[in-house]
Amino acid sequence: MKMRIASLIALIAANLLGVVSSQPVRAHSAAGAHRDLQCFAENVLTRTPPRATIHFVLPSSEWDGGLINHRLRYALPGRYVSTNQDMFPPARHPDWIATWRGGCEGTLERAGSR
Repeated sequence: MKMRIASLIALIAANLLGVVSSQPVRAHSAAGAHRDLQCFAENVLTRTPPRATIHFVLPSSEWDGGLINHRLRYALPGRYVSTNQDMFPPARHPDWIATWRGGCEGTLERAGSR
């Protein structure tokens, strides 16, 4: 019985060590990036009308498995939001293209002007 418990503890410790050691290290804090995106999203919100369709182009360094998409949709109520991180193409043609460059910086253009 003691051997089984020791084996189980060793297995759990090895799994935890593998999870901890394989985590990526990011150059900036996640909280800072979320604030920066929130700032840019607020600018986009004030410059677009309700029910507008907005396609966000995000840096590949910000790909986080879809959480950023959720944050944008929450930050832009009354707007239809899609991103370059979406698994499928947007269902609607965008009215606006918002390109986030990091920080509070980015561009917002009418989709037809590209």
